Amino acid sequence: QIEHGDLFDFDQEVVPLLEVLVGKTLETAMAEVMQSEELAVLAEAQEKFTQQRDAELAETQRLEAEALRKLQEKQRRLEEKTRKREQTRQLSAKVAARSFAKSYLTDLHNSVFASLADQ
Repeated sequence: QIEHGDLFDFDQEVVPLLEVLVGKTLETAMAEVMQSEELAVLAEAQEKFTQQRDAELAETQRLEAEALRKLQEKQRRLEEKTRKREQTRQLSAKVAARSFAKSYLTDLHNSVFASLADQ
């Protein structure tokens, strides 16, 4: 015959099992919550990094565009200065040629009339 305390006492024997199961479930849930929070923190850090990188890239592009614009303006001014120098040089050459031609023709004119008058 089996006595009351000889067999398995469910209430007494199941408590350690339930404690282990509940403990493991709570540990797993906490680990998942911590992992979820860590992923959220990483996603936020990634977003901040992306925004900062995009801002730096935009600033770099702006500075490059400004430098290019300044370089183009400098080149345009140099070309304008070179063009004006060439125009001035050509004008000076024309004035000198005209002055020489006028002087030469005046002398020639006088000598032709003198020669004609002698004949």
